[in-house]
Amino acid sequence: MIHQVPHMARRMSIGAMLILMMSAVPAAAQAPRVENVGFEFMPQDSIVVIQYDLIGEGEFSVDVAVSLDDGPFMALNAVQGNVGPGVLPGRRNTVTWDVYDDYPAGFTVNSIVFRVDAVLTDRPSSTRRIALFAGGGAAILGTAAALLLTGGGGDGGNGGGPTVLAAPPGRPPGN
Repeated sequence: MIHQVPHMARRMSIGAMLILMMSAVPAAAQAPRVENVGFEFMPQDSIVVIQYDLIGEGEFSVDVAVSLDDGPFMALNAVQGNVGPGVLPGRRNTVTWDVYDDYPAGFTVNSIVFRVDAVLTDRPSSTRRIALFAGGGAAILGTAAALLLTGGGGDGGNGGGPTVLAAPPGRPPGN
């Protein structure tokens, strides 16, 4: 019996190592997800910079959509950066949206919500779709919308009513 204890201990340590190794696999292969979506309006350039973290492994196809005043989400077309096919996971991925290319006449808005969709593309069998809604009436959204609509200044508001994002000035003749 005394000679079997070291043999059992060896068996248990091998079994414990196998359990630890198997439990580490799901941690490394976590489901892909989008986190920390945020945006900032750059009034001098008439662009919105959207940032997000993409967690996972492989290549993704990323799309960005916007909802104005709780309306339906509409895909953004005038975007560049970490968007479209071939996006790799990482922190602080950036998408730049040229507002006036998608909305030449501008728009009136009380709330704005961005959605970032990422679809895993390097594994054809995977059809998982991940999304995160940024905003949703939280104080952060209210502050961000106020900055977006007033150009970052504290004195450009209109008392809490809808703000009009006016059309940009016309181009000079010949351009």
